[in-house]
Amino acid sequence: MMPALLFFIGPLMFPLRGLLAGRAYTHAWAGYMALFYFIVGVWYAGAEVDRFIGILITSASILFFIGAIMFARLQGKADKAAASENQNQ
Repeated sequence: MMPALLFFIGPLMFPLRGLLAGRAYTHAWAGYMALFYFIVGVWYAGAEVDRFIGILITSASILFFIGAIMFARLQGKADKAAASENQNQ
């Protein structure tokens, strides 16, 4: 069970530092990592025994993708506005 848990949770540890720091670039790339979990969720949802966990994984990955991409977009706009404001001063 432990190797499987590391296989599924392990990739999320790589961008964790940047996500906690609020870096837009890291959020953008972490959003693409959510696609892996989307595929895994659809795979599990295809099996009748694991359908519920598959739907949970798929839903969580969609929320993660939307949240990461939206944060990256909004933070990028805020960073660009702050940079142009500092340049005008």
